[in-house]
Amino acid sequence: MSYITKDLLTEIIEENIPFLNEYEFQFAVAMAIKEHNPDLKVKIEQNIYCDKEQENCRCDIVALNKNEEEVLFVELKYVITFGAQSDKTSMGARMSFVSDIKRLYDLKDKYPLAEKYCVFVTNKKAVFDNTIKCNYFNENYAKKELWTPVSFSKSKNFQNVDNVHFLIINAKEAGADIPDDYKY
Repeated sequence: MSYITKDLLTEIIEENIPFLNEYEFQFAVAMAIKEHNPDLKVKIEQNIYCDKEQENCRCDIVALNKNEEEVLFVELKYVITFGAQSDKTSMGARMSFVSDIKRLYDLKDKYPLAEKYCVFVTNKKAVFDNTIKCNYFNENYAKKELWTPVSFSKSKNFQNVDNVHFLIINAKEAGADIPDDYKY
């Protein structure tokens, strides 16, 4: 079963005014997952076991089934700019997105049955349609055909937000392609 789908994310984004930050978006995604899957226990910013040194790390959204087994891990990046902020860089978010994919992929032995997704939402054309292939993100994910365009409901307070796109990456698959020595 796919818990994170294009239809779900389109519904969340199109039915809301622009979220002011990633946490608001994170909360909306968690609520939508719970609404569509009432039997799941959905948690935000949950610690999970991450690496061989037995350290924990945070995951944006974790969903558990009725047996308390992890069935879903979601990492989110939300880079929406408003007016004058549009010239700020998002390179850190792009690099962190690749790290998130790799980190979730590396959980394959500990959580083999869990779905693992990374989602990036942005209105910055440099993120979803970059012709400069200078890093792993740009070479693999800055291809407009991979991104789904959506639009926010228009509000007089958010006239400058348009060109919104999102990308869903299945980390169980994509993480295998990221070099082991990739570092953010």
